[in-house]
Order: sequence, then structure tokens, then C-alpha cells
Amino acid sequence: MICARCGALVNDQVTFCSDCGSNPVLEGRYRLEEIVGQSATSATYRATDVIDGLVVTVKAMTANSEHAQGARSRFLREARSLRQLRHGGIAAHVNSFAVERGTEPTFYIVEEFVQGQSLAEELAGHHYAELEALIMARELLRIAAYLHGLHPALVHGAIEPANVMRRRSDHGFMLIDFECVRAALLGPGRRLQSAFIAPEQLRGEPAGEASDVFGIGATALALIHGGALGRDDRMNLDWRGRVNLSAPASALIARMVADEPGERISARAAVLELDALLGERPLGPPRKRHPSLLPDYARVPAKANNAALFVMIGVMGLAVLIGGVLAMSTTDSENPVEDVVDFHAAQRINFLRLCVVDKQMPACNSLGWLHAQGLGGLASSESAATYYEMACEGGDAQGCHYLGHHKMAAPELDYASARLLFDRSCQGHFVDGCVSLAWLYESGLGGAVDVQRAREMYESACERHQTRACTNLGWMYAQGIGGSPDLDKGLRLLQKACQADDASACYRVGWLYAQVRDDITQDLDFTRRMYQKACSGGDLEACTAQGWLLENGMGGAQDVAQALSLYERACNGLQMTGCSNLGWFYAAGKHVARDLSRGIALLEQSCNGNYMSACNNLGWIYSQSEWIEHNFARAHAWFERGCAGEDLSSCTSLGWLYTNGHGVAIDFVRARTLFEPACASNIMPACMNLGWLYGGGHGVELDAARSTGYYQRACAGGEERACVALQK
Repeated sequence: MICARCGALVNDQVTFCSDCGSNPVLEGRYRLEEIVGQSATSATYRATDVIDGLVVTVKAMTANSEHAQGARSRFLREARSLRQLRHGGIAAHVNSFAVERGTEPTFYIVEEFVQGQSLAEELAGHHYAELEALIMARELLRIAAYLHGLHPALVHGAIEPANVMRRRSDHGFMLIDFECVRAALLGPGRRLQSAFIAPEQLRGEPAGEASDVFGIGATALALIHGGALGRDDRMNLDWRGRVNLSAPASALIARMVADEPGERISARAAVLELDALLGERPLGPPRKRHPSLLPDYARVPAKANNAALFVMIGVMGLAVLIGGVLAMSTTDSENPVEDVVDFHAAQRINFLRLCVVDKQMPACNSLGWLHAQGLGGLASSESAATYYEMACEGGDAQGCHYLGHHKMAAPELDYASARLLFDRSCQGHFVDGCVSLAWLYESGLGGAVDVQRAREMYESACERHQTRACTNLGWMYAQGIGGSPDLDKGLRLLQKACQADDASACYRVGWLYAQVRDDITQDLDFTRRMYQKACSGGDLEACTAQGWLLENGMGGAQDVAQALSLYERACNGLQMTGCSNLGWFYAAGKHVARDLSRGIALLEQSCNGNYMSACNNLGWIYSQSEWIEHNFARAHAWFERGCAGEDLSSCTSLGWLYTNGHGVAIDFVRARTLFEPACASNIMPACMNLGWLYGGGHGVELDAARSTGYYQRACAGGEERACVALQK
């Protein structure tokens, strides 16, 4: 690590620096591990919070000597304003403080660590199409509109490619390095690259809301142009005639980069115009220069085609596509949405030629992706699968991997073929293929279970920095799957994967700290933070778990409204636990106005989606609630469904029907066979019911001692009715 005081490199385990004699850990909390940015007056580090293990960004700044007086108060004032920000496009503020070192204090801001690339880094290897740049601009304008809508408004003041990060986890954009904090230390008027700073800032005026809009417009122009633009003789941005834009985009950009602030469009108004121009079009990862690096998507099953026949079809398709694009090119288009159709159609032509004529197998992968997504033409999963098969047969390991995902998807669910394809992909040194194969070995899909082999494959892939492999391996160590449990090693692997933005790893770390175990101290506050990070990263199971903590006020303040919102989000993403919790909210009228029809519909959706606890709740509604006329036949059907799905609470409820003869003939023997495995798994109502059966000799020989034992177990487990039975 790097000594926070003198900058010397020291061992992670030492408690003092041999060069300066001080504790190398900043404020005893932040271990500085790598310099990720540096200038004459500041340095930015990737660091680890040694208290909770989270990776953070630490920015160290010094004050300009001319503006040192009052720098501390100005810095803390601006840092407080950042602390209030709550937006997914702004790195979360963690801490801020000043450290006195002689006459010149150093000022620190600690923020959420964002793993990804800046737009400045992306520009070195990617040329943006107009549509991509406009979608990027809309996302930044939405962040700016949020900042400008605060009271008082907050201005970033330095929007340029170097200060825009693309998150690796979901490819969204984030603004970093607010100029207001630097200005507090260095004084106003700090000069940025001339291509991005607004004219009024060049004149020494403070940045305003219009300055942010200018920076976003200038950034969009630079992305399309392929680099920063210069200034004309009057220091105005020199872009007309240099950047090829459609007429609507050109008109909007002109109002964003107008010379005078009063002539510029507001961020909010620009968002509305871009919404109308683009529609709600999500932004995916940037297209890479090498087509084999296109993102991995789950596929539908492929069907084998004769290669020679496919070449003939491909050549015919190439002619049809060329004709279509030539026809489109004869009409003038001023709509960038239409332009992108032309762009993807042209991509299809290019990749088809490279794949079929030049036999470049990575191009076959890229062509398959375009067909699967319906870009540049009709969507066709069958065509996509055929191109993946061509790539695989041509020796492209990535093609075998994609084809394997096709085989696993509905309607074929051919896991055995997927195993063979993933094995070919892994043998071809495509590490994702190894991880997919390991998952099939672990789950037993498509063949025998082999957790030891899965563990070995995860280990190998994790050593090659495949994050999901580290997540799965960490979970196996933590749970003792395929070997002896090693919680410390499991947590290290999971936290490493979480820091690399694997949301599933963050969720599992949080889950472990939520348990009551001898080998880990329960920490629900930390669990909340892990669930929140996982949910923000797209793990819907974590959203549901976070909702449950918020609903019940565990690990922090209760927030029912936020819990409801998280359940809605999870359910909208077809996460069935979220649907079940949301359904119970509405069915029970819990914190919301009762809507029994909606609640039952959500619970049915969840039960049919194989979340079996929802089946038990439906059975309870029809058999015991006061909200609806009892219908024991329906209750029986839902309890049966849940019990068949190995939900032991449903089995207990089904046994209750048989002991009481509700909708079925009384059958104490069947009830006992349902209660016993449930009680063995600590379902306490089942233990209590067994106590009743043995105490009364119902379907079994009367056995008072055994009855008392079951009642005692249920009472100790919190079943109050069992405690009452013992007293009698």
C-alpha cells in the first residue's frame, strides 16, 4: 500500500511506515492501494476502508497558496453539498475531512469507487455514432437537470470526457470531480481543456447551469468527431462543418453550445427534446473495434444448418441487404433513429461479408448478435444460432459458448448439448465457457453432479480474473460446498468480486452478515449497505431482501414506502419473492389500501413462478382469512402445489386440512407424514401438531412423553400455542 503521509510503498500488514514513522493508513481507516489519477494539486487513489472492507475512491487535494485563507471552511461547505446528493449518476459521498500537515493542510474526499472507463479513455479506441453520443448526452443532461433542480442549485462546472465515467456493471454514465470543490481550494477560473470549458468561464466568470449544458454539448461533439475540437479566432467552439450531424441533432447541439449563457437551452428542456427525438432507447455497451468482443447475451436454442447451403443463403442475403441499404440511402433522413437502422443494416452487410466470404469467425458471432437483437433487420433467433454454429465449427470458442446458451434456453432446454459446447469453448481457452460448464457440473443439469470439478474450474477461472467464477467459488467456500467450509476465504473472494461490481457477490456478502452464526458477527447495517449496492447493480433478489429489511426496520430505520418501491421493482423484473411480498401487502392491506384481487393475482404469479411460499399464502387466504369466503378446495390445491415444490410450510398447512377434514376426508396418518419432515426442518406449527396427534392418539398410539417432547420443541421455537398446551 501507499503511505498516506509520505507516499512511500509499504507492506499491507505494517502499522507504521519505516520512511516517516507514521501510520500508513489514512486516518486509521483508508488503506491507499493505487494511484488512479494525479495532477499538480491533487491525487486520486483506489483505497479500501479497513473497517467494512469496501473499496472506495480517495481524492487528496491541496489549497492554492493564494486562496489558502478560509480554504477549510469553503471545502467543508462544498463537501456537505455533495453529501446530500442521491442520484445513480453521481458517485455516493462517503466522507470528507482535512488533515493538518505543517502549514499546508491536505483535504480529502472519500467516494464510492466506480469501476469502469472515462469517456476520454474510450475515445482512444472507439468512434461514436451520432445516436450513441446523443443518448450519452441525454443521460448526462438528466444528471445535470437533477443538480440544477436542487435548492440551492448545484453546478458541476467541469463536464468533459475525463470527468464522465462509464460504469462497467451496467454501462451507465456517472459524473465525477465536481469543479465546485476544486474551486474552493484553488480559486475560481481554473482553466479546463478549451474544447469543453464554456466561454464565460474563459472570461473568468463563475460556472453556471448553462456552463454544464455547454460542457455536455461539447463532449457529445468530441465523441462524434473523434477528439476535442478547437476554438475559432473569437474563442467560440469551432464545430460547424467539422462534425457531421443530422439536422435535428445539429439544431439542438447549437443551442447547447451557444456562445452566450442566456442563449443556451436548459438541461431539463434538452432532455425533453432528446426524448422526443430518440424515444426511450437504452444505451448498451460501446461497440468495440474487434467484433469478437461484443457482449454476451443469453440465447434461444440453435438449430444446425448445412454449412454449404448456409454460404449460398448468406451470399443471397448479402445481395438483398446491399440492395435494401442502397434503396434507403436514396432518401434523405434527418432522424437519427432512422440513421441507426441504416448503420446496423450496414453492419449486417459488413459482418456477413467477413463471415461468409472471408471466413472470419468473430464476424459470425457479431452477425449472430445483430440477428438475435433484431438490429438492422428482423430478429431471428434461428439465424443467430446458425451464425454462432458457424463460428463454433470454425474454431471460435466464443461462438461455442453463445451457442451453448441457445441450447439451454426454452423451448429445448438441452443442457446435455450445452455441456458439450461449453466444454469446447473452455478447451478453446474462452474462460466464460469454463465458468458456464462449471455451473452445469455444480447444478447437475445435463449430466451428473460433480461439485469438486466445478470448484476446481471456478478456482482456475477466478485466478484468470473472471469475476463470476470468484463469486461462485467464494460461495462454495463459505457454504462448504465441494469441500470443507472456509468462511474467511469465501468472504475474501466474494468481497473481491463485489468490489469488481458483481452484484450477486455483494448480495451474498450481505446475506452472510445477516445470519446468526458462531463464525461471523451479525451486522444488519452492513447487510443493508451490501443489499443496496447489489440492488443498484441489478440484483433483484437483493432488492427484495433490502425491501424486507426496510419494511421491518432491521439494520436501520423503517421505511415502508421504500420497501414497497423495491418490491415493485423486483416484481417488475419477475423476481418472484418480490411479487409475493408485494402481493401480501395488497392482500392484507399492509401499509396500503387493501386490494385483494391484485394481491391474489400477484401471489398466483409468484406461486406459478415456483416461489412456493406464495402458494402457502394463497392457501391460507382461502382457508383461514376473513377477507374472502372460505374455499377449502382451492386452499387444498394451493397447499398441494406448494408442498409438491418442497415448501414445508405448505406441507404443514396441508396436514392441517387433513387433521380437521376441511375440504378433504380426515386422515391423521397422512397428516403425520406431512408434519414429521416439516418439524425435522424446524417448522414449529408442524411440531405442535405432532404433539396434538400423539397426545390424543390420533392415527398413532397414544404417547404422552412423545407428545410433551413435540410441544416443548415447538414452545422453545416460539410457538405460543404449544406453550399453552404444555401448561394444560
